[in-house]
Amino acid sequence: MRAVDDAQGRKTVLLTVEWENTTAYTTGLVPTFTFSQHGIVLDKAAYGDEGQAGFEEASRFRTVLPGTKTSIQFGYALIDEAAPVLLQVADGTPNAFGSETVPEMR
Repeated sequence: MRAVDDAQGRKTVLLTVEWENTTAYTTGLVPTFTFSQHGIVLDKAAYGDEGQAGFEEASRFRTVLPGTKTSIQFGYALIDEAAPVLLQVADGTPNAFGSETVPEMR
């Protein structure tokens, strides 16, 4: 979803990832998410005091009970407003277990 410009005046996108803890343990978010455009990793958005409505910077630090779903939000500065954002997910091993191109963000 297109978000407000950040404190540095950069165009930004707010991405929400739904995640379910399928382990038997209470845990934090294990995978590492990387967002890129044109092969370049995007910088995190710096929204400042006003911020993006509904954005929770600390959502990625939540601990999640077994069998529980949560939403994690990421705000990133765009390189190109018209280009898709590639989401790559890695579980801490050398192999990525999934990637997804985020649909059009306008």
